[in-house]
Amino acid sequence: MSKLIFIAFVFITATSFSQNSKISISGYGGVNYSNFVVRDDTSGFTYKGLITPNMGAKFLYAFTEKVEAGIGVGSIHHALRTENKNIKSNGVVIGSNAIDFTYFFFEFPIFVKYNIVNNEKLQCFVSAGMQNEYAYKAKSEVYEINITDTSLQDFEVMIRSAMNQEIKGKELEDAEINRYQIGVKISTGFALKLKEYLYLGAELFSNYHFNTINSNTKSEKYNIYSLGVKGIICIKF
Repeated sequence: MSKLIFIAFVFITATSFSQNSKISISGYGGVNYSNFVVRDDTSGFTYKGLITPNMGAKFLYAFTEKVEAGIGVGSIHHALRTENKNIKSNGVVIGSNAIDFTYFFFEFPIFVKYNIVNNEKLQCFVSAGMQNEYAYKAKSEVYEINITDTSLQDFEVMIRSAMNQEIKGKELEDAEINRYQIGVKISTGFALKLKEYLYLGAELFSNYHFNTINSNTKSEKYNIYSLGVKGIICIKF
């Protein structure tokens, strides 16, 4: 990751010295709703998307007043809740539970931006590109559990012990999680000019991951998608 950040920094710095007033750097922060596109799932679980944060920086180069290209470096989380209404023991339903899963990623988007409006006061834009993400951590946590058979309360303790956990690094691969995710990102937004070099705005975005979050050897397929909003502060050089 550090090598990618260094290459991005060198590229932007070198270009800024060779081309006057065509470079911009944006910081962003916001929230996103994530869920799975589920295929071939026979578990009987239901899935509910959750809201998590995202933040980072983008580096852009303007080829014309309308067209810019950029790269980004940031952090994005994807979370969802699985609900199992039929916990069974010896073939008998004894209760239900809900478990939250959160995946923590570094993101490296590469995109092209088109400015629909670009005047002295306002910029309105659309953008599209490739979304690259790399998982560095995952955790699961029991949201709620309801065991109806009072004689099996130890079962609740067992579930909490098994599901409340956090894994990092190679543990993700051992858990058959695809750490590298590639997909598509589209967005639209606006930026208001506050000063000659300073802009403030907002952006709506959507991501879809082409590869599954779970191992390719699994029969079930889970692809992540996200819808989100972020605030932007942009400095133009």
